[in-house]
Amino acid sequence: MSKHPRRAHKYLRIRSGPRAANEFKFRCVLPDCHHYVTEEFIVGKMSECWRCSEEFLIDQKASMLKKPHCSKCTRRRDVADDVREPLPESPI
Repeated sequence: MSKHPRRAHKYLRIRSGPRAANEFKFRCVLPDCHHYVTEEFIVGKMSECWRCSEEFLIDQKASMLKKPHCSKCTRRRDVADDVREPLPESPI
């Protein structure tokens, strides 16, 4: 049995080939962890969020980020901001 409790990896997206090839791998940045995963196998893996440190499941959108984070930590516009009241008509 392992001495360390099982926990999710904290992945960082790194370039693994020449720039023209656009090949990436994901490396765990936790101390004493030497885990690597190729780009095609990262979707569906559990990871530690870079912003809130909670575990989340990496989806296609998160796999495009250099430091993957969960959807709760994603900055997005509120739907209410898109609905605007019409401007009042000019008295002229």
